[in-house]
Amino acid sequence: STQSTWGESDDEERAQSVRLLLEDPLLVAVWKAELGWAALRLLPHGRLHCDTCRFGRSCPHTKRYRKKFGETATAKPEKRNVGAPAISHHRISYPLDDATKAQLERYANGAERPAQLLPADGGHCAAGHAWEHGDPVERGWVKTENATLHLRMGQAQTRTVYYRPCSDADCKQQLFPDGRDVLVFNLDNKTLFGYELFLAYLRMFASGRTPLDTFRRGYNDLLADTCPGAPKLKKEPLRLAWNAFARLLDSPADAFVCPECGPNPWCVVVDGTSLAFRRVALRFPELPARQLRAAGSLHGNRVAIRLKQLRDLLEKFAGGQALSDAEWNFVLQKSLNQHQFQSLHPLLLFVSTADHRCLPMWQLLIRQLTRNYAVAGWLQLSEAGEMAVRDVIEGRPLDAETLKRLVDHAPALYDALFAHLGSTGGAISQLFVDLLSDLLSLRARAFRPADPAPRPPPEDNPLACYPSLPAHCGPADYRNVSDLRRRGCDPSICLKVPKRRPTLLPGVLIFFCQHGHSYGFEVMKDHESPRHVFEALLSRFRQLPRLVIYDNACHLHSFCLNREPERFRNTTFAIDRFHLKNHTGCSAGYNLDTYRVIFDHAGVAHDVAELNSEVCEQSNSRTRTIAASLSYMTQENFIFHLRLYLQLRNEKKSLRLS
Repeated sequence: STQSTWGESDDEERAQSVRLLLEDPLLVAVWKAELGWAALRLLPHGRLHCDTCRFGRSCPHTKRYRKKFGETATAKPEKRNVGAPAISHHRISYPLDDATKAQLERYANGAERPAQLLPADGGHCAAGHAWEHGDPVERGWVKTENATLHLRMGQAQTRTVYYRPCSDADCKQQLFPDGRDVLVFNLDNKTLFGYELFLAYLRMFASGRTPLDTFRRGYNDLLADTCPGAPKLKKEPLRLAWNAFARLLDSPADAFVCPECGPNPWCVVVDGTSLAFRRVALRFPELPARQLRAAGSLHGNRVAIRLKQLRDLLEKFAGGQALSDAEWNFVLQKSLNQHQFQSLHPLLLFVSTADHRCLPMWQLLIRQLTRNYAVAGWLQLSEAGEMAVRDVIEGRPLDAETLKRLVDHAPALYDALFAHLGSTGGAISQLFVDLLSDLLSLRARAFRPADPAPRPPPEDNPLACYPSLPAHCGPADYRNVSDLRRRGCDPSICLKVPKRRPTLLPGVLIFFCQHGHSYGFEVMKDHESPRHVFEALLSRFRQLPRLVIYDNACHLHSFCLNREPERFRNTTFAIDRFHLKNHTGCSAGYNLDTYRVIFDHAGVAHDVAELNSEVCEQSNSRTRTIAASLSYMTQENFIFHLRLYLQLRNEKKSLRLS
């Protein structure tokens, strides 16, 4: 009928390309040159289908319709809300208390649950009327006679479900059994589940690689062998029941707090994982404009040597290669113009040989000065470390206590001091004192005082889940911020290239302590960058960690210095050992093994050699196993299940620590 009606229509109607025939059910006519008119209809599962072309789902007519109207009319119909309430509504303490464990053990040993599922006695309906008293069995208040009760794997029985009417004859409300007293979850008075079935899946879910539908198929296969006449468990009731049951689990308040590190961990290990949900399921509200704040220090004021050509020649010099006479004269001439680093010129004369090579014991120091990173990144000193360096500048004797403070708090400078003492016969020259003074001055330039304006209020981010770290402030925009990569940093060094994922979001950023205990996570809308870590640290941690381990810590530190340098003055940034081999151009201060000990907030020293910096990589290998279960969930369901998974992992970690 479409062809006969519009096959010879005029050019004006034909130019409209798409004409609506019916709205419900959707039926449209689409014109495509050389193909003519075609009728498109919406199938029950939500896809457009062309009745004219052979390949009805991706023909030129459906593409023409989507190009003009988008995917709004082809979206799949919404399923029942995953959090839709079931009949059972009482909270379930988890981990299970001793009484519940004993009751489950009795059922596992052969004790039978009652044949009737009865509602509680007492209480009032929503209208305020009292429920009818009496025995539901004697009064015949039967709701469902043959409700299916799914128990352990491959076991199903039937139960009779009773109700209790309202005492007011005009009120039609009914009270149904919750099932908490007999450890039964009541979905809809027709489908019942024993707690042991969901608890079994909970453990399978925590171990990964067991989607809910795989669990259902295995259950039905066992059911066919043990109970041939029992009805199979359908997909939709199980999905609804599991989502409702899991939301009734009452987790402890400290589930996301490590028993060793406490609510304010001194060390956090951060990394992103590829686990994510679909982009089309993203629901993110529009947030108000962010507050403007003054930026931090400038990158050019933080580096030891600004001129790139001079840095390149000194890199060659530090590598043990001989410079030509022209190159050496250029180096000496330009080093005289380094006003913020006046000790550079005499230092080069001191460490060079007759053929313009660098002495081997000084190559490490010269190489660190050529890095295009802040001196504060190489010298990540605590207050005690800075005081130890100033003691050396002021000429105090190098006794055993001073040397130990340098080793513990300023290991990078201790190596330079050891090289200097070896070349001067154990005496500290004025040249080295001037060098230390310049380095401390360069380091101090990075820590510009913070903006005195109050921090912005917290944002309501639906993609973030930090149960033990509520937001105390919100992110802000910073004036005239210029990040390291925009200021000419070599993109081939320390560059984290994101992978393109056309259908899924980039991933999830997870925070761990050194013991592998998760403190929360955040779904990333765009590719992972230092901004995600910076905003989470600033808004979630009232007391910033003393050590942040991240695979892109060099850029993260620069990102922080560009915005809030004073806040991160006492925080050490380090790259995890697994990714360190990829950072060929970083300062030695970002190498975790540069430090012998790190001091926490209470001043307690922790041995760096015992820190597990790969806890994120180890966790990523486990979270990938639940990708099949989570990747195609809705946003709310994805965040809930990932939180549940991390909570179960934390429970195992806590038991192992105890």
